[in-house]
Amino acid sequence: MTKNAVDILINKFKYNVRSARFEYKYLNEIEDFLDEMNISYTEQYKVGNYRIDLYIPKFNLAIEIDEKEHKYKREYDKIRQKYIEKQIHCAFIRINEGESCGNIIARITKKLYKCA
Repeated sequence: MTKNAVDILINKFKYNVRSARFEYKYLNEIEDFLDEMNISYTEQYKVGNYRIDLYIPKFNLAIEIDEKEHKYKREYDKIRQKYIEKQIHCAFIRINEGESCGNIIARITKKLYKCA
């Protein structure tokens, strides 16, 4: 393996770890909020061949956390989201990296009231 190939793998690993930390951080914040509100949820909810990061069955709400690589997959994400919405007729929230936890919780709260 060339030095360049090794460098690419190392950088990819660093990025994936950072992205996973981002997703984990926000999932923890959201789960803590939902636990405090006594709202049940399912992580990695399966719809067809896809998985939703977080699904709240009582409110039929899907929450997807978009790491940086999602900006390169917008068309795929649109197709995926439409498929999921069609299959389970759910509302959707997409969370972008860099969004504040306070804003995320506010958006979820607003959507929960709309879905109630």
